[in-house]
Amino acid sequence: MAKQLVGKAPLSLVRTVDSGMEYVYAGKPVPRSADPADVRRLLDEGFLVEVASVEAAAEVEVEQPDDPGLVNAEQPDTGDGDEAAPRPPRAAAKEVWVDYAVAQGVDRAAAEALTKQELVDRFPPASV
Repeated sequence: MAKQLVGKAPLSLVRTVDSGMEYVYAGKPVPRSADPADVRRLLDEGFLVEVASVEAAAEVEVEQPDDPGLVNAEQPDTGDGDEAAPRPPRAAAKEVWVDYAVAQGVDRAAAEALTKQELVDRFPPASV
């Protein structure tokens, strides 16, 4: 049986192949009309998840952000481990992106001077 993609975030918008938009709610399947490139982006950013079946989607843990204005915004790892801080999702607050840039070696003042979009563009997601 093929795996099914379902929403993980409370609500996500996915582009369709006809340039429209569709809602994907947590635990609900991605519509067949979804644009494959946008589905890949949402999957990479953690807004979608693969499940074995639609029945298994009921077990998907819905992310509830601490701040309702932020969706899936995790703070970068500030521990002393050797692991690099994970790239924040595009929806993360600018402050999260500034912290990420600093963790990547950018001067804090320089990072704070950039817009959020400039920070996002400076650190593109890893190729899949």
